[in-house]
Amino acid sequence: MLTFPSEFEQLTFSMLKLSQLFGAAPYPLEISSQLMQNTIWRKIKEIVLRFSLQIWRSALFFVLCWNVLEFVAHFDGWQLSFFSRFLYSVVHAIHVVVFAVIVFFSHRKVGTFYRNLVPKFERILDELKLYGMKVNLQKRMKVHCRIVTVSLILIVLFSSVDYFSRTSTWMWFMSFAVFLLPYWVTILYLLQYFYVMGISCQIFKTIQRIIKDHSLTQLLDYPIQRHVRFNVEFLRKTTYSVTVLVQDTIDTFGFILLAETLDVLVNMTVALFEFHQFYNVDVTNIEDALYLVCSVIWICMQINLLMLILLPQSAVNYEMKQIGIHLSLIAETELQTSVRRYSDLLLIKHNSYVAMGIISLDMLHFAVITNLITSNVLVLTQLG
Repeated sequence: MLTFPSEFEQLTFSMLKLSQLFGAAPYPLEISSQLMQNTIWRKIKEIVLRFSLQIWRSALFFVLCWNVLEFVAHFDGWQLSFFSRFLYSVVHAIHVVVFAVIVFFSHRKVGTFYRNLVPKFERILDELKLYGMKVNLQKRMKVHCRIVTVSLILIVLFSSVDYFSRTSTWMWFMSFAVFLLPYWVTILYLLQYFYVMGISCQIFKTIQRIIKDHSLTQLLDYPIQRHVRFNVEFLRKTTYSVTVLVQDTIDTFGFILLAETLDVLVNMTVALFEFHQFYNVDVTNIEDALYLVCSVIWICMQINLLMLILLPQSAVNYEMKQIGIHLSLIAETELQTSVRRYSDLLLIKHNSYVAMGIISLDMLHFAVITNLITSNVLVLTQLG
């Protein structure tokens, strides 16, 4: 039977297309309400595309590994310090491991995640519509496109400046393969995490708006015209369902979130340590100046990556906190039991999302990461 996908499913498939091309998302992604019929031609097409993408992903991984080995082999010629060599080796090791996990080992887990996620989100969105609540899904797609655009601009800037700072085209290609290729694949992978968490935030924002409108009718002298029905128990159950999906999302992407947080920390340490080394050496040619510009762009790229990791959980925690604030303003006596149960849920779930049972990755830890980077740079400068 031919069925038509929902708005959420259409947006999800649109978001995944670019990620699937570079192996950052599973292909094919079988979800119950796909438009295409299960024909022989479709099966043949999927087999050919899957085989082609597998060859393409393997080629990308081979290019990365080969150029990492070539890059490490040039350490002696670049006269790097011991600590710079060590940090670069850590960075390359993380890049290879993360790239391999994303491209080869995460597809089964992520595919299962999407097959479970899409029907659950569709059910929640349909139930919200029955109560007159409309979730703005298009906003998430606009944010997704902006992040892709900003990331591509940073990559093009880095690649352009790096081209003129290298002594040969081969060295530029090596740098591109070692640094920009894994960065781009990681961005595409984390954008999926950012997208799903953003949808959760939009649902929380919708719930918050409904509770806020209801509470204001009790505080103001005149009633606010409402176009939705108010049901505390329904909102509580919906909130709980979304919190479960949020934790499932963090569990699915948890390893890469932690690995990339470490990667950002080491990359920022290397870049700032090299700034210190250049500070003590006179800039004698244009290549050195361009290399410094590359370092600045690279730091901006790492901040962009770090925001994709930290902002989603902070946004979810913020919206849940706002729900609790507006919920506390509800004064009807007959609703107090439901309000109390709802408040208990919000208190339990607030700041409870942990990646791989180790740490909660939100903006509260931005200062901690900054302090770690600063401390690492200070230690390295003292050790020489």
